[in-house]
Amino acid sequence: MSAVPSVFKDYPLYFQKIQKIRKSPKNRIPLAVIQKPSIVENVEETETSAETIIETMEVGFDTNETVCHAIENNTQSSRSFNTICSSCTLLKSTITKLSGQLLKAQRKIKMLQQAKRRSSKKVATMNNVIKALKTQFPSDTANIPCLDMLSKESAQLLHRQASKRKNLRIAQKYPPELRKFALTLHYYSPASYRYVRDQFDTCLPHPKTISRWYRSIDAKPGFSSEALQAIKMKAANTPYKIVASLVFDEMSIRRKIEYDGLLYHGFLDMGANVDVDESTVAKEALVFMLVSINSNWKVPVGYFLTAGLGVDQKSSLIRTCLTLLQETGVNVISITFDGLSTNFSLMTNLGCQINTDLQLKPYFSHPVTKERVYVFPDPPNMLKLVRNALADKKSFIR
Repeated sequence: MSAVPSVFKDYPLYFQKIQKIRKSPKNRIPLAVIQKPSIVENVEETETSAETIIETMEVGFDTNETVCHAIENNTQSSRSFNTICSSCTLLKSTITKLSGQLLKAQRKIKMLQQAKRRSSKKVATMNNVIKALKTQFPSDTANIPCLDMLSKESAQLLHRQASKRKNLRIAQKYPPELRKFALTLHYYSPASYRYVRDQFDTCLPHPKTISRWYRSIDAKPGFSSEALQAIKMKAANTPYKIVASLVFDEMSIRRKIEYDGLLYHGFLDMGANVDVDESTVAKEALVFMLVSINSNWKVPVGYFLTAGLGVDQKSSLIRTCLTLLQETGVNVISITFDGLSTNFSLMTNLGCQINTDLQLKPYFSHPVTKERVYVFPDPPNMLKLVRNALADKKSFIR
């Protein structure tokens, strides 16, 4: 097809080679001339000066002074053009610098507005917070004993809050009154504690700080000296004699050995003053807890990691616990335990007469005061044992 001459006019157009007509290029204008009108005038002056030089040379003015004068005018115009370009560059850098300063100023304004919004919050007083707590958390705050006696705590809170609003330095160590209030409120109701902490601009310690305070207590196996000291202080500050009951129980634990970076945990542990086979892994925890009868509180007094204790060992631990509690000023009048068969043997070892048809003796003598200490099998546990026995044996025959 390409061999067919194009001189044949009647040849089909789709076989003919189409020549594309290109547009002629336009006269280009310098960028500087487009951006700055003042530069255009200088360029025109430069062109005029160049034309003047050419005309002068064509006409025949051969005078060197005239030519030099024209060249000097052209040089001055070029210098003016360069000066304008440098001014544009300077203006651009100035605009960039001012834009950065404006952005920083806007950020600072935003931060100041946020600070103003925070500082404009109403300063909550302790009475308002207590009323709000009792309204929003009635069930959690009903039994908190320290809410109505917060004169010192209120002063400490308000002082720390005012110092924080003024951006003053706040002491990192919390005073004893504030520690007492924080621990008590967090113990009874963590939700109420978070609410009060938000109301006072986090002037109360963080819950993780409270956890560290708990970790500072020696919680190793044995009878807890911190718990006994707290019971002693409670008895000293109570206007009446505290009467309590001692509860003990054994619970199964998972056999596991853990290393905390210093010691291995999970073996038998009967306290610091008892030597046991530390190569045996513990499978049970024997826990002692003191429950007040004439007031509303209870506290664990000790625990032991065991693999199963005998009757004599348990008897020794109970007598030791009663002796330690007597030193705190608390009168223990009873012991409660579950319906395990070894526990009934334990009561017999202490001096009770339970598994006999003779005269029932549900008490034994206190190791210090020689007063009666009564024993009470746990009623819910005993009912469960009777129910299971009836379900298994169907009937009892005596």
